Amino acid sequence: MPTPTTYASQLTFAGLASEQSQGTALAPTSTILLNKDPGTKDNQVYLEDMALRNAMAEVYGAVQGPLSADWQLDGDVRSDTQGYLLGNILGDWTQTQPVTTPSTTTSGTNNAGATQISTTLGTGFTTGMTVQVGTGLTAEIVTIGTPSGNNLPIVKTARQASAGTLAFTHAAAQTVAQVDPAQLSTYAFALQNAGATNSQALVAQARSLTLTDWSGVTASTGARQFPGSMLSELSYSFDATKLLTFAAKASSWGSAAAGVTPTPSISSLVAIAGWNCAVGIGGPASGGTLVPSVTSMDITLTRALKVYPALGAKQPYIIRQGKFGVSGRFTIVAADETHILNYLNNVQPQLQIVYSTGSGLTAQTIQFDLAQVYYKAAALERGQEEVDVLVEFTGVANTTNVGASGGFSPLMVTIKNTVAVGTF
Repeated sequence: MPTPTTYASQLTFAGLASEQSQGTALAPTSTILLNKDPGTKDNQVYLEDMALRNAMAEVYGAVQGPLSADWQLDGDVRSDTQGYLLGNILGDWTQTQPVTTPSTTTSGTNNAGATQISTTLGTGFTTGMTVQVGTGLTAEIVTIGTPSGNNLPIVKTARQASAGTLAFTHAAAQTVAQVDPAQLSTYAFALQNAGATNSQALVAQARSLTLTDWSGVTASTGARQFPGSMLSELSYSFDATKLLTFAAKASSWGSAAAGVTPTPSISSLVAIAGWNCAVGIGGPASGGTLVPSVTSMDITLTRALKVYPALGAKQPYIIRQGKFGVSGRFTIVAADETHILNYLNNVQPQLQIVYSTGSGLTAQTIQFDLAQVYYKAAALERGQEEVDVLVEFTGVANTTNVGASGGFSPLMVTIKNTVAVGTF
């Protein structure tokens, strides 16, 4: 008997790519490290023929109906891949980085959609250089082509890996400078509320993802791809005795075999210890509002999704995002009745969670800012040696945690890493 064909589960890996057009599959640009298999599942609807035929049977045939898929990822948090997930469920984000020379300013207004940056002095800028235009929430990082006088052509932007246009309008005299490669990038994620800004193709929607799931089983390439992916849930678990972990759930187009065999690209960043965290309640996670007695916490970001089947195609016409919310809970050692009274008196404090570890270009930061939460429940727990308080909270939409698209957002999540322009 010949040796049977089998595949090792331990060799499984998954990759992500940020799509330019929803449902158009892309090869993975990063491998996301997981603690268990990706939980991919095609949902092929079958339409049963149950027409009466002068017989006593029930089902006489079945034809294919609409096709979609679901997947779930569970793993340890690393700052170089979380941007895919945060950018997908939230939609609005800004990438900034400390700058160095050469440095100049914009000449006149540079409109969103422009294919080049008009500057007051293009000297010193070279082909392939990565530069930042503007500051604050409308800052954007781009890669330039060969300068033409004082004009810097754009060949890649942070939100468009293969397109060269500005996402925002920049007034005259805004800084244009090379980013410092010795410094980390900062990505700030908030709720997308506007239309086709940030190079989003759809009103108030995030860019979709392609998940590539390698099992070895698929013929030729060993992998199946799930394009058009949109997250419905992204949760984080903070526990002083465990690693910082995440779980993500998404819906997508039905899968297809990958056209090319993917190659894993393993992150060199270490997992983050759950204790390595600062929590602020009623203010920032420093000074008098730093709270050292929280023992565990979880936060869940949720997004309503609707998969739209349509006439003319088996795959979805679109998977569209709806309302967004954030909720969570924490356990704190009871020193007094502060959190019971917050619940009873409808005190809605600020909540900040900051993880920061490592140094230099391998440093990692992930920070959650909720300017306002309300307590849905708060109760004493006496199952341990000490008395604890278990608090359940919900983030309140506000104008502090917003991105460039404005409106309201219940939180902003900030990460720092060395991820290149045009990845997320």
